[in-house]
Amino acid sequence: MAQARGRGPLRTLADEQLQLGTRPVTITPERRSMWALAWLQFGHTDIRATVVVKRWTADAVGVELEVGEERLRCWVFRAPSSTSKARSPQPCA
Repeated sequence: MAQARGRGPLRTLADEQLQLGTRPVTITPERRSMWALAWLQFGHTDIRATVVVKRWTADAVGVELEVGEERLRCWVFRAPSSTSKARSPQPCA
């Protein structure tokens, strides 16, 4: 992860992709940890990493991870649901 971090800044979705002013955002309760696998991009380097889910919309997930002493946050697109009903990220046991 540190090698990927050295290849550029953590990229995130643009404001026009997120549309946070017009879409509802669900925020994970502070006392609850939710983890996921996400594709992240540092510069032009893609890496799959375990991340903490902090918030989400119908189309995107706000995630957090630590690289060394640095805490990083970004938004990534949600994977399409295999059912017609949208599902929320599930907490880990």
